[in-house]
Amino acid sequence: MKGAILLALACLSVAAASQDRQMMLLDLPKDILGELMALLKGQKVVKSIQCTDPKPNDIELLLYTRHQKYDPVVLDVFAPSPIKSDKPVIFITHGWLQDIKDPQLQDLKNAYLERYDSDVVMVNWGKLAWDLYARTACKVPKIAQIIADYLCQVNYEKGMPLENVQLVGHSIGAHLVGFVGQFTQQMCNKRVGRITGLDPAGPLFNDAPTAERLDKSDADFVDIIHTNSKTFGYSDPIGHADFYASCGTFQSSCVIPDFKLDKLINMPMDAVFCSHRRSVDYMIESVLSSNFVATECKYCPIGCPPVIALVTRPGKAILGQQCSPDTRGKYYVPTNLKSPYATGGRI
Repeated sequence: MKGAILLALACLSVAAASQDRQMMLLDLPKDILGELMALLKGQKVVKSIQCTDPKPNDIELLLYTRHQKYDPVVLDVFAPSPIKSDKPVIFITHGWLQDIKDPQLQDLKNAYLERYDSDVVMVNWGKLAWDLYARTACKVPKIAQIIADYLCQVNYEKGMPLENVQLVGHSIGAHLVGFVGQFTQQMCNKRVGRITGLDPAGPLFNDAPTAERLDKSDADFVDIIHTNSKTFGYSDPIGHADFYASCGTFQSSCVIPDFKLDKLINMPMDAVFCSHRRSVDYMIESVLSSNFVATECKYCPIGCPPVIALVTRPGKAILGQQCSPDTRGKYYVPTNLKSPYATGGRI
């Protein structure tokens, strides 16, 4: 367990050092810091029994288009929407201790608008995400109900086909969009076209039944990018296609092998969550290119990398946005130390 924890601890990048002062773990409220340290030590988090209902003003839906890349339209969750029914619609949502101001998620939004003439809706529930992990997790289904109800309204009143909708969520946000997919099926008997989970959260979800987490029944196509399993991320395959980047546990340039856990609180949050958040970087790159060539890995994440691939002809697939909706199975994805992360398929 100690080795897995050390591998999950991230180091500071040169780029991060040039930025303004980052939020440190010491800046977190004591109760959140204590829970985060417990997660890093491999301790289980207990489900919260104190779960308040989110209020409508706790959630923002912000619509961006190519013509309004930085000046979004604030959508009313209870009213018809200006979303165009003839365009692809991509919903992006953050995870724990985040909001949509996160630079990575902004870069992801901008990549989509650069590549596609689409509507991009960023789901901001940051008021609820800055809380104890257990309390945050218990609010996720309630947030998802509001978003699913909104999607069903737009489908009914504006004729927006839900099969044109892609939901992209990071960490706990990946399970949030999974619940959205579940609830649209229950509320309006419609299934969204695609859900992409960016290193779906593991704690409290690893042993949960499918009705209480993201799974492949939540959309017509569900694809997953695993980057930090066994620490912050979900380990087992849960989509139609599961991609294990660098075997899915920790990412290159994100570790200090001899780092001391008791000194972790002196590190920036971006460093601690480096491997977990690297899934977003991979998604950004995948929107703009199709260079993440993956190799079929039947025994991933345990049998990884797939040495047998050197002597056989395993299946190939593309990680990320360019992934074919017909893709099925588990895949190993090699990555470079720095951007561009895609290697073109070299093992």
